[in-house]
Amino acid sequence: MLRQIRGVQRIIRQQHTAQVGEIVVALTDEDKNTLKRLLYDDDRQSYYLHPENKDMEDIYVSGLRVQGVATHVIKAL
Repeated sequence: MLRQIRGVQRIIRQQHTAQVGEIVVALTDEDKNTLKRLLYDDDRQSYYLHPENKDMEDIYVSGLRVQGVATHVIKAL
């Protein structure tokens, strides 16, 4: 689920692939949408979703399903 943040708009390009380091819209194992940075864990040999919010934890998913890639964030001043 993508949380609405007042004054912030995200532009998402719909696609099913992404590169490591890109911010993606992905489905978690619980079938919820999330907007996180896609990273790769060499030790686990798997991809994971990393939040920009330091209070949240990384999300490891068994089957990564990318729905789009963030191309712009527009924030009101």
